[in-house]
Amino acid sequence: MLKDLRSSPRAVVAGSLIGWGEELEDAFDLVAFLYLPTAIRMARLQLREERRFGKADPAFLAWAAQYDAGTAEGRSLERHRHWLKSRKCPVLYLEGDLSTKDQLGRLLAAHQSLMPQVR
Repeated sequence: MLKDLRSSPRAVVAGSLIGWGEELEDAFDLVAFLYLPTAIRMARLQLREERRFGKADPAFLAWAAQYDAGTAEGRSLERHRHWLKSRKCPVLYLEGDLSTKDQLGRLLAAHQSLMPQVR
């Protein structure tokens, strides 16, 4: 992935990179953290799983539901917030039920402020 990022300086990477290695984790100009309250996130996740697979796996939903409390192995809100604090680049927090238009506007504004020469 580092090779790809270096050859494509205007790349976007989506997903959690915790534990992928410091060189990759700090290879970005900006990190955006999207967070939704549990009830909204779970409703969207269940709908996505049903559309994709025809049903939602109850074990997966139970694991995903504990994200805020961090009671299971793997991803958790606390772990992500700790990871975000250690980033060398700015972090944009997009928290709450924001519209896609609002999220994109905030993301573009943050990007523009970091790289005013890019238009």
